[in-house]
Amino acid sequence: MSQNIEIIKYNGKKVLEANLSGLGYFDEINNKHVLVIPSMMLASSGSTEEEARNFLTIQVELLMSDFNKMGESNFYAEIRELGWEKNDFFKKRVEKSEMTFDDAKKMFNIPEKAELKKMAMEF
Repeated sequence: MSQNIEIIKYNGKKVLEANLSGLGYFDEINNKHVLVIPSMMLASSGSTEEEARNFLTIQVELLMSDFNKMGESNFYAEIRELGWEKNDFFKKRVEKSEMTFDDAKKMFNIPEKAELKKMAMEF
């Protein structure tokens, strides 16, 4: 996985936009499609890739809704816990470098033989 930057634009009151990177693979043991967004510590599964993506979208939307309710200082505290950093030049956004496939496999206990597919996800 290349080292791209993921971005969340936040205006002090709400999340305006989120450009995140996800990974997908087929879990042969459970016969499910699995999608993860490592930078947000989110994962979902479904009978189809579309179902897994729909479940993951719901999780992201709920997380962003929680961010919008918590106020600016709590937002920055929470997002720092996930390893994100405030951009010094663009004051209204936080960024995080993507992790490697190997890092994601370890974090989410993804089987070594799983073929990972990178996905861009915008919210």
